[in-house]
This record gives sequence, C-alpha cells and structure tokens, in this order.
Amino acid sequence: MAYINMNQSPKKNKIPVVVAVVGIAILIGILFICFNKKNMSPGASQCSTAKTSSKKLLFNSDQKAEIQQILFDTIREKSQLFIGAVNEGMQSQQDKVHQDIQKAATTHSKRLLDASIPLGNPQANVRLVAFIDPLCPHCQVFETMALSILQQRQDVVFHLIPIAILGEDSAIVSKAVIAAAKLSPQKFNLFIKKLVEKYSKLNKAKLGSLVKEAGLDAKKFEKELNSKEVHEKLTSNTALAEELKLPGVPAIFAIQGNGEFVVVPPTDAKDFGKIIDNLKAAKPLMEGFNPVKENADEA
Repeated sequence: MAYINMNQSPKKNKIPVVVAVVGIAILIGILFICFNKKNMSPGASQCSTAKTSSKKLLFNSDQKAEIQQILFDTIREKSQLFIGAVNEGMQSQQDKVHQDIQKAATTHSKRLLDASIPLGNPQANVRLVAFIDPLCPHCQVFETMALSILQQRQDVVFHLIPIAILGEDSAIVSKAVIAAAKLSPQKFNLFIKKLVEKYSKLNKAKLGSLVKEAGLDAKKFEKELNSKEVHEKLTSNTALAEELKLPGVPAIFAIQGNGEFVVVPPTDAKDFGKIIDNLKAAKPLMEGFNPVKENADEA
C-alpha cells in the first residue's frame, strides 16, 4: 500500500509477514541441509545425537543440484510475494506508530497549540500543526509549500512548532524563529519567507541580514533571541517532540472537526490543497485521492 491507511488493523497485517518469514526460514533450512558437506563430529561444541553423527549425507550431488535449482526458481518466482509481504508488515508497523503519535498529539492538543506559532490567518477554521527544524531541507520545502498555499487562500493556518535537531546552528535559528514571532507577529510570515528563500543555510553570522530584510528592530530582536523565555520555549518544544516520539521532521498534523489530530502523509502543494478542502468539508483526509502513489506515478 502506497500511502498510510490509519484505519488498517495492525494485527491483521502481521499474517503476511509471518508467512513470508516462515517461508524464507524453511528455504534457508533446506539449503543448509543440502549444502552441509560434513556431519557434526561427536566432539563438536554443539549438542548432537549418535544417530545424527553416524548418518551419511542425505543427498548426492545430482539431487543437491536439482534441489538447488528448485529453490532458486521458487525464490525468483515468489520474490515479489515475499517482498510484498515484508513491505506490508513494515507498513503495518508504520501505521501503528502513526496511530500512537496521533493519539498522543490529540491528548496533548492544548500543549501543541500553545507551543505553536501561527503562519497565516490565526482565525482560519482549517488548522494544521507542524513540528519543524528551520534548517531541515524537508522542512524548508514544506514551509515554501505552506507560503505558496497562503498566497492563494486565507481559510487555512499552519501552526509551526520550531525544534532543534540539527546542531548548534539549528538551535540558534529555531530561537530566531521564536523571537521573530514574539517580536512582531505581523512580520512573521515575511521572516519565514526570507528564511526559506535566501537563508536556507543560516547561521548566527548571517542572522543580522535576515532580521534587517524582515524589517525587525535589530536590538529588540537580539534581546529576545538571548532571553530566558525564548530558550525555555525551544527546550519545551523539543521535549514535547520527544514525548510524542516523533520519528523525524517535518511532522505534520491536521486537526479534524472533532479535535482529533491526524498525521498528514508526504504530498505536494497541489494535493495539500485537496487535503485542506477535505478538512474544510469534514471529509476523510485522503478521500478522493492517493497523494503518495500519484506523486510516485508522476516521477
């Protein structure tokens, strides 16, 4: 399955991967018997019985060659079955992880929203929450997409939660994002726009130029950047991400009408618009399309 199906039963999906593992184990066992050239000696360190040690080889050379060919043909013909079963088992595990994350995010929804910085109209009724590291290339792609969507529609807001997972520069830039939002919510969109367009590899030395281009007061910004409040907010955000056991960033959630948080799968701006439309109409998130599969087909 090419996309995350949140309603799939994890227990049911364990059956194919068990079958695949058992099948592979049987094949490996037969291969071991066929190509074990020597019987285990009585003095070996492994346990053995007298009957086993006294027996001759089970198959002659012609028989082993025939069995080898049968096994290789079976593996080749059924390889897609084995691979498909293993992939389905991995998908099942991924579904379980996402279900756990969704449950935890819904439970801590107030903490997530309190920690977030709105990008777009804070009063919009379609809400998405995203944990980001500002120096993460994938996060920058997401932010660029979000900005593009906000140029076309005002019915959605992206709640950003900056965290630092990529080192010292990442921590500095995450603090800068928090400080910019605190200093001037009106100029926050412009700050993010400049950040992803011109300063994707931002560090402390280049921070002054970004602050100037975003129209922020340099002295006030420096004070906010080094404040205890901003430092504690970043620490709290990162701890929250760890508590939710997020596997990486960006980690994007859609908030449904009933308040539940749903993981948004990887997609592009066009399909993200469809997700927003589904949320607005109180439809299932993925109704009417399969973004991951469609994108794979286009590639």
